[in-house]
Amino acid sequence: MADIQHLAHLLARFELERGWAPDIDLQWAFTEDGVRFIKQQLTREDGILLVATCDKQAIGFLGGCIRQEKQGPWSVGRVGGLQGVFVLPAYRRKRIGTRLVARFFQWCDHQNLDKVSVAVAPANDAAIALYETMGFEASTLIMERQS
Repeated sequence: MADIQHLAHLLARFELERGWAPDIDLQWAFTEDGVRFIKQQLTREDGILLVATCDKQAIGFLGGCIRQEKQGPWSVGRVGGLQGVFVLPAYRRKRIGTRLVARFFQWCDHQNLDKVSVAVAPANDAAIALYETMGFEASTLIMERQS
């Protein structure tokens, strides 16, 4: 649990430092809500939490879930939602992220899901490259405005 919290914290810091998630709570993984969410990911049937290790040290993780995709008021199918992938900098470019995503795809196949989706910051070139090599294609542009 502590390893996952630490990696989630590092992911939050990574996204904050790059300006991709300016409102992110760096301590979320250590809060009551964060702990509850991580525990649910580890135990719920409609979610998955994968941890990559090297020499018994957690070096990366992937979180995902099943969600109902909607189009307007209609439910149009079950979708594997890739919620996040993070690999420690020293272990990047060693196909760890690729293996985590491939394992997530296996889980999605086992769940008989219609498709898989992921949201990624437009400036996160490394993540976009990873997802494109894994067969993801851009489908929706979501634009936001701070009020």
